[in-house]
Amino acid sequence: ALVLFKFVPLLITWTIDRFIASISGTFLFNIIDGLIRITLFILYIYAISFLDDIKIMFRYHGAEHSTIACYEHKKPLTVKNVKTFSTLHPRCGTSFLVLTLIISILIFSLVPVKLPFWKLFLFRLPLILPIAGLSYEFLKLGDKYQNNWFFRGMTKPGLWVQKITTQPPTTKIGRASCRERV
Repeated sequence: ALVLFKFVPLLITWTIDRFIASISGTFLFNIIDGLIRITLFILYIYAISFLDDIKIMFRYHGAEHSTIACYEHKKPLTVKNVKTFSTLHPRCGTSFLVLTLIISILIFSLVPVKLPFWKLFLFRLPLILPIAGLSYEFLKLGDKYQNNWFFRGMTKPGLWVQKITTQPPTTKIGRASCRERV
């Protein structure tokens, strides 16, 4: 994960800045780096979504979200009730990861980019934990203030990516996969 989502995007951006076209300013450098990271993340999620085991997992993920929504609306946890709820949920781990990628663009913009590649990479590593903590708090606020335009907009990208990572559950796949494993 560190190589694919931290090292590779930074190396590509650093190479663009040093050898192809100078990216003036720390913010532009980090926007490009962040967009590469987000693109790689979405492409990775999309690519693995074609694997049979991942398809099953994404259906379980969708079932989990529908069940949580049913529970949060204080409805009896029956299959009929659960099916009426969306597979998208604002406090999802997928939303957390997307929010972390977005917030990292802003935080990494505080780090000087005119450093040798290895120093820049190593300087960013300790920032991962505070960025994750900040992302978690924003995720909680986004859920708490779902009617606020700012927080609703902040959680939208994560919900969009959840359209890949959550699928409506079916009883046929779950049963077939259990039989195949036995």
